[in-house]
Amino acid sequence: MISPNIKELKGNAGMTLFGAHNDDVTNVLPNIGFDFIYNDINVRSAINISGNSWVGFGSATEHLLINRRDASYNNLYWIKEVEDNRPVFRIRWEGNSAYSSYGSNDLVWELTLYDDNAMVLVIQAIPKNGTDSFVSKGSSGTITCNFQATKSYVFFPTVVGGKSYIVQEGSYKIITQVFLMDDGGNGLKGWDGSTWTKVADPPVTEDIMKANGIAVLPSSRNGLILTNPSLLMWTDNLSEVVLRTRTTGIPTPKLIIQTSDYSIPAGINTVVITVNLTGSSVIKIVCSIDQGFTWKAWNGSWISVDVSAISNVKNTGMIASVLNGITAAQWATLGANYQELRFAYYMEQAAKGDICNIDKIRVNYK
Repeated sequence: MISPNIKELKGNAGMTLFGAHNDDVTNVLPNIGFDFIYNDINVRSAINISGNSWVGFGSATEHLLINRRDASYNNLYWIKEVEDNRPVFRIRWEGNSAYSSYGSNDLVWELTLYDDNAMVLVIQAIPKNGTDSFVSKGSSGTITCNFQATKSYVFFPTVVGGKSYIVQEGSYKIITQVFLMDDGGNGLKGWDGSTWTKVADPPVTEDIMKANGIAVLPSSRNGLILTNPSLLMWTDNLSEVVLRTRTTGIPTPKLIIQTSDYSIPAGINTVVITVNLTGSSVIKIVCSIDQGFTWKAWNGSWISVDVSAISNVKNTGMIASVLNGITAAQWATLGANYQELRFAYYMEQAAKGDICNIDKIRVNYK
């Protein structure tokens, strides 16, 4: 759990001195004692610390930059500790913003690693003459930071495998919370990596949750039968947990049918529709001149489309460029002496983040 409270510095008492007076050398710390996953790689034996005030996870690569510049440290410490009955590994870097200023200690920080791949950085002193940033693999990319003295910062991965971190000022508390889905008569279900699979029958118990619960909810509903299954959560610290969840979903394909007509006094010249599509999203259009009793699409000639099944509209409806390309002469073959026109639109967003919308439609008549 991320709290707005600032994490306190612990200092170097009881810590193991790993190195002293380091300018440009990068050192690998001892095995931290638990798995720590960064970008799908277990880096428990490959935490790299540079005299230029950066940390590399799994390699001598600049991943976490803390006033990174041509700096130096006077002393580098490490210690294995316990917080909330869970193992943590703390690093303390005491150094100088200029490589030649040994003993100035104007750049001092502590970094604590947690066994759920989260981290907390506490800044004791920082002169702000270098670069602050963090490379978060996944959707976050490189995050530009602005670390301040006497403040602490939480690095929390939002994607399994130590990816797509968020960086937020505050402190961190390890809380065990796991989830299952209650799919009604279809049983209690856990995520097996690809689908929601039945693990037990109701009623739910603490033992069932501990044995089968998952720590991170997937974005998929694959395997769920009910449209409104119940999300179950178990936690070992109810007073600390925030009982709130946010769901982002992909809308199911829809057929949107106009309920009123465009009035066409003298026949159609052209129809111009502007759509905004990204990814594999789809918009298909059909039209009617008899108030929606029958529907047609142009395919070299006008063909009938049964809109009672939206798959028919998807398969035989017109894409925007086809509708926009119909000539006045082709529109004239749609029906004799018509003065009314309406449209129906099949809309399918293929993936989260894709765009699928209609900006405008204009009927130009003679």
